Amino acid sequence: MIFKKFAFVMLLGLLLCPVQVRSAESAEALNYGDIISINTFEGYMFAYDFGIGGGIVQDTAHSGQKSYMTDFSVANANLNLHTNTVTVYDKYAYYAEAYLKTEEIEINDITNIWLEAPSGDKQGTRLTIRETDENGWSRYSAYRKTPAGQAGIRVFMYLTPSSGKLYVDDVIIRVAPYSLRVVGTTADANTTVNLNALACYGADKNGNEKRIYLNNMKRWSVKSGNAVVDQNGNLKWNDSAGGTAQVQLEFCGVTTTFDVVFTAGISVTEPERSGNTYTLTVKNPLAAAETIKYTIGLYDDEGRLYKLKSESTTVQGGGEKEIYLQAMEEPYFIKNGVQKIMVSAPHFVKSYLCE
Repeated sequence: MIFKKFAFVMLLGLLLCPVQVRSAESAEALNYGDIISINTFEGYMFAYDFGIGGGIVQDTAHSGQKSYMTDFSVANANLNLHTNTVTVYDKYAYYAEAYLKTEEIEINDITNIWLEAPSGDKQGTRLTIRETDENGWSRYSAYRKTPAGQAGIRVFMYLTPSSGKLYVDDVIIRVAPYSLRVVGTTADANTTVNLNALACYGADKNGNEKRIYLNNMKRWSVKSGNAVVDQNGNLKWNDSAGGTAQVQLEFCGVTTTFDVVFTAGISVTEPERSGNTYTLTVKNPLAAAETIKYTIGLYDDEGRLYKLKSESTTVQGGGEKEIYLQAMEEPYFIKNGVQKIMVSAPHFVKSYLCE
């Protein structure tokens, strides 16, 4: 008989409790992304209760040195990461996340994420345990708007019997936006677009737009298009012919997608050699004229530059121009010289190794 290892977890439940209400009318100073509560298990933390078979461990952590671990070989375990509710504003949105790591628990086992109100009504999703990142941890999250008159949040887990181990670390509650949109932009294909500089807005409880102060909680990703995003939020298109990149921003549990349109940018043909002359064609589809700088260098067999010759020309908007470069003559003491050509313009650099 084959037994599957199921790990049923109610993770990051935002339990809304009737406490002394802090009206959202006085919450205008809150910025989206502000931390309301954080529990890293390193030192001082909010009060917590460990269920049977769980406790702090020091050999495994998402950050720092410690995390919480529970062993599924025991009976039901309740983990209240906040025994006392965290007081928040009502009629606001909040986002909670935690990092989980599993040992000997099958991928595709079910993880339940519930948001529970004082009435006992549950709202949530059923997710599968995902493949972990390179250090073994996966991020799980929950999002909820606090209703009027109920402004307490408590993060909890409910673990059912199974097998294997579950670790949890970096439990965070943040202020979240109700909605999110990003104003798209247009750039030429040779330009790197700073996504963080685009106007990002959320909406307050009345639907009015409000500026989001972006921080490291933002997550950019390319959904389609020949583009990449670096760790600093810079978007780079990889084709001088241009195109459209569909980009997604995730911020405090809310996501939005938008388009960044890249028009065709400066392009240069591969150098063609005839006798002692290299010929290249520069195309400038942009509206304005561009100053093009081109250099040819001679390098010895150890990669040291022996001689460099540089010139520049102007290519009108919507035009093209041929560039002619004379190959360098190799002196007797350079046996295996290498010719290198580099063409550059604003936001554009391309290098060629030639015969």
